[in-house]
Amino acid sequence: MTQYLLSVVVIGFLFPYVDNVAHLGGFAGGYLTSMFLNPLTRERGDHMLAAIVCLATSLVAVAVSLVYTTL
Repeated sequence: MTQYLLSVVVIGFLFPYVDNVAHLGGFAGGYLTSMFLNPLTRERGDHMLAAIVCLATSLVAVAVSLVYTTL
């Protein structure tokens, strides 16, 4: 994970218009979600609820970005 994090940050500095804060936020969110939805444990009912919330949040974020870019 350290190599992935470093490569994302380096690429963010090398290419213009790449938002490092968004990449780091996605990395932190994914890390925290993976800690909660630990794939090495048995699936619980709240795993499905968390997955649905993550999916809904992602869809809302995409919709907002589409509306924001067309303004």
